[in-house]
Amino acid sequence: MTWENLKRKWELCTSAILLTGGIASLIFLVQYTPELLVDIYAHQDKKAAYILVGFAALIPLCILQWKHRFKLYPTLKKEAR
Repeated sequence: MTWENLKRKWELCTSAILLTGGIASLIFLVQYTPELLVDIYAHQDKKAAYILVGFAALIPLCILQWKHRFKLYPTLKKEAR
């Protein structure tokens, strides 16, 4: 196994893990948004707003990372040619 092959596998694995994290965050956000919004509007929990904003920001970052993975991980681009 060469260094380039190992590096390419690492980059592919990293990008796939981040995409999976984005999808899991989306599922969590969709499932718990009603409860978080009720807590926010009732002023019961300040942490709910931070959780909601955090997951809402994490999802697009993970999706954009996957969409532009060839720019972030150049060794993956070599394989696609």
